[in-house]
Amino acid sequence: MSSVSRHVPTEDGDLYIPLPTARHASRPRRLRNVELIAGLLLLMLSGCANFILLKVLFAAYGESAAFFVSQGINVIYCVYGGLIVYPRLLPSGVGDALSRGFGLEPITPRMRTWPHLRAFVVMGVLDCFGTFLTAMGAVYTPGQFQTLLNQSLIPATMAASALFLHERYSTGQLGAAALLVSGAVISVVPSLLPSHHAVYANDEARWYAVALYWLSNVPMAPSAVY
Repeated sequence: MSSVSRHVPTEDGDLYIPLPTARHASRPRRLRNVELIAGLLLLMLSGCANFILLKVLFAAYGESAAFFVSQGINVIYCVYGGLIVYPRLLPSGVGDALSRGFGLEPITPRMRTWPHLRAFVVMGVLDCFGTFLTAMGAVYTPGQFQTLLNQSLIPATMAASALFLHERYSTGQLGAAALLVSGAVISVVPSLLPSHHAVYANDEARWYAVALYWLSNVPMAPSAVY
C-alpha cells in the first residue's frame, strides 16, 4: 500500500516524512438534515420548559432560598457535563468512537492540558455569576418579563463579540438587536412604575429584581464568545 510523503533534503541525505491521507484521517460524522432539524426542535422545546420550570422553582422556594437553588443548578450542570464528557474519555477507542458517532471530534490528550482547561474554568466562573444574578432577580421578576429579558442576551452577545472578537454586523442585524432591546424596555418599564398594580398575586415586579435579572447578561455574554 503506497503512502504520501513529503521530500525534505538534508546534509545527510534525503528525508521522507509521511503525511496523513484522507483514508487514514479520522473525521467526525456529519449530521444529516433530519438530525439537525430534530435537534433544533428538541432544543426549542427543552429551552421553553427550562425557562418555565426556572420561574416556578424560584417562585416556590422564595427569595431567602434563591441562592441555594442557584447552587443546585450549578451541581446539575456538573452532572450533565459529566454524562456527556466522561463516556468520551473511555479507553480502547470506545470514547473516540462515541465522539465520532455524535458528530464530535475525539478528545485528545492535548485538550486535557491546562491551557485548554483554563478556558473552561473562565467560562464556568462567568456562567456561575450569571446564574447567581438570575437567581437573585428571578423571584420578583414576572415570568413574562423573564422571556423578554432573556432575549436581550442576543444584543449583549453581539456587543461582546464586537468588543473581544472584533466582529462587524450589518445594518439589518443591528436593527433586529435594537428591536429586541426596545421591545423588552417597552414591556417591562411600565410595570415598574408606581401607578402599576399587579393583576395576580405572583405578578409583583420589583425594579431591583428586574435589574439583577438583566445584569445576568453581563457575564453570560462574554462566556458565550470566550
